[in-house]
Amino acid sequence: MIQEIEIVQELFAAVQMSVPLQEWRVAHGSYPGTLPVSQVSPEYDLSYRPSSNNHQYQLVSRTGAVVLDVNDGATGATHAKN
Repeated sequence: MIQEIEIVQELFAAVQMSVPLQEWRVAHGSYPGTLPVSQVSPEYDLSYRPSSNNHQYQLVSRTGAVVLDVNDGATGATHAKN
């Protein structure tokens, strides 16, 4: 039960961190290369790992587990051919 609570807390933190990251993407066209200072908070205890092209990122727990994996769809998109 305790482990499940920790997972839910990590997911909640990831959602709280992702909202400003989405706002950043809308304003700038891609995710930031580093986590904005306003989002750095010890209560989250998650690492921000942007992709090299800043169109994807992962939020990773202290154990190394990927909590959230986000792709804005700008890269690697494939379209079905008719």
